[in-house]
Amino acid sequence: MSGCELLLEDVSVCYGRVPALQGISLRVGPGELIALLGANGAGKTTTLRAISGLLRPRSGRIRFGGGDLARLSPAAIVRLGIAHCPEGRQLFPEMTVLENLEMGAFTRDDPEIAADIERVYALFPRLRERRHQRAGNLSGGEQQMLAIGRALMSRPKLLLFDEPTMGLAPYLVDEVTEAIGQLHRQGISVLLVEQNVHVAFAVAERGYVLENGRIVLEGPIETLREDERVKRAYVGG
Repeated sequence: MSGCELLLEDVSVCYGRVPALQGISLRVGPGELIALLGANGAGKTTTLRAISGLLRPRSGRIRFGGGDLARLSPAAIVRLGIAHCPEGRQLFPEMTVLENLEMGAFTRDDPEIAADIERVYALFPRLRERRHQRAGNLSGGEQQMLAIGRALMSRPKLLLFDEPTMGLAPYLVDEVTEAIGQLHRQGISVLLVEQNVHVAFAVAERGYVLENGRIVLEGPIETLREDERVKRAYVGG
């Protein structure tokens, strides 16, 4: 799958008068898997929400495939090829698994939707077994699989993941992590926000570290893994 470059250039976001992001710049190249690390409240979720159009930057530019996203609606951003898999999954609990997947294709009108649902089932076989069950009745791990599958239904070039392993049992953490790696190997670009730095270290190529709305470290994931500041803050070294 061909990708597009994502560029954030000196982006600032505020909640009212309170600054949440203070002039951050980052890059996700085509086909890259990039980790965005930081403590709670550092600005990670705000960054993803700004990219997907749920928040408007006060200043700076967000570019994808050469176009500026700052004035586009979230639906228009999905159509450009960016899908957001949010923290807390935010499924439609009264709808079935199948209906949630169909909702993920709301920007599309083409004959390949059914084939893409089958691809999601191939990635997460348990969703096929539960396709007629309500999403609200699924386990936490199954809901996360469904959230990923729903995001895939828009045929994204870039996937934004916000804490995809939060609250999952260790074996499900491994399963979700492997699925993210598999999607990356298929050529989808990924920007991964993950409090579990061991997951980020296992799959990412490069990373950025946010503190108080500013990027304080960036580089290859191996460099970040060995950085004493990262060890102290996130690994307990």
